[in-house]
Amino acid sequence: MIPSSVTDTGWIDSISPGGRPVLVIAEGLFMYLEEEEVRALILALKKSFPGCELVFDAYSTLTVKRVTKHPSLKKTGVTIKWGIDDATEIEKWAKGIRLVEEWYFTQAEEIEKLESLYRLAFRIAGLFTATKKAHRILHFAL
Repeated sequence: MIPSSVTDTGWIDSISPGGRPVLVIAEGLFMYLEEEEVRALILALKKSFPGCELVFDAYSTLTVKRVTKHPSLKKTGVTIKWGIDDATEIEKWAKGIRLVEEWYFTQAEEIEKLESLYRLAFRIAGLFTATKKAHRILHFAL
């Protein structure tokens, strides 16, 4: 555990991978940051751990606009700030950043374990780009 704000990238210096591959998982984080903070963090990870893998969940910009109306977020007063529609835009932030995979929740194998009505709902949702990209997992090589 490193007691630090994730946006104060000095915490990165306390990690010594010892020549081993680095995997960074940022679950439930980036949507709470401004785009400039996400970019700065990704570029700092790339600089400190060249070739590392980064996996995070991302909202679409439409989801960011609409999720603030969700009752759970209204109660907490939290602000969702960042979303991205085209994940390949992150590749333009620096040379060598590469999108490895964009995974949609509508692809989950666990859907087959659901009741038929829910399976149908997920299949229908998977037909629409806006629905698929509402909340998904992105995997990058930095």
